[in-house]
Amino acid sequence: MAVEYVLYKGEEIVGIGTADELSRQLGLRPQTIRSYSSPSHMRRVEESADPESRIVAVRVKHGKEDDGDDSEKQQSGD
Repeated sequence: MAVEYVLYKGEEIVGIGTADELSRQLGLRPQTIRSYSSPSHMRRVEESADPESRIVAVRVKHGKEDDGDDSEKQQSGD
C-alpha cells in the first residue's frame, strides 16, 4: 500500500495523496513531498522566522501497515 501524505501550509491543507499524486498536482518532485515529512525539515520549520509560511507533510496510515517498526510487537511481548 502506498504511503499517503497530508500537506499543510500553516493550518491550511494544501493537498492529500501519495507523493506521486501530490508531485503532479503541485509541480514538485515526489522526493520533495517525502522530504517535507522528515524530522530535519520539521526542525527547520520550527526554527523558521515564519513557520506558518512553510509547507510540511504528515504521513497518513490507513489501518494496520507494516512500516518496519516492531516497537508494538516488542512492547506486547509477541
